[in-house]
Amino acid sequence: MPEEKVIAREPEQVGGHTAVSKVSDGYDDTCVILSVNGDYITSTPDYRVARQIAGYAITPNGGYGSVVIEERPGIRPDALTFERWLFRM
Repeated sequence: MPEEKVIAREPEQVGGHTAVSKVSDGYDDTCVILSVNGDYITSTPDYRVARQIAGYAITPNGGYGSVVIEERPGIRPDALTFERWLFRM
């Protein structure tokens, strides 16, 4: 099981939400981003895109509160890039 790492944190003044990674060092396959309640947010083709989305998701504009990135090899990603995820509507 990969070690949990905080990869982004909001200042306490705007909520103090965190983005936590549960991804192994060197992993570069599909990932999922979940709320801390376990609700599915999206899946990405790689860890780089997952980090971009998670960093935005914890902000007031992102609106998800704290999030977790997990490894999910072999699944079909929903969000191929940060921009596609952001403008998905």
